[in-house]
Amino acid sequence: MARISALNTGFAASAPTTSLTDTLNAWYVRWQERRELASLDQRALDDIGLSRGDVLTEVSKPFWRA
Repeated sequence: MARISALNTGFAASAPTTSLTDTLNAWYVRWQERRELASLDQRALDDIGLSRGDVLTEVSKPFWRA
């Protein structure tokens, strides 16, 4: 029985690391996508149906906000 408890404790200790890594990765991807969105010209924005105002609203958000 003690062996099962040791396994469960080890698993719980590694779970926050995965969660932190996932969060940091999501923030980086969001930051990178907003940079790319900001670099699009008007023709590309017309193609995807966004206005310059939509882009400015999105890129003004901090990277941690979805």
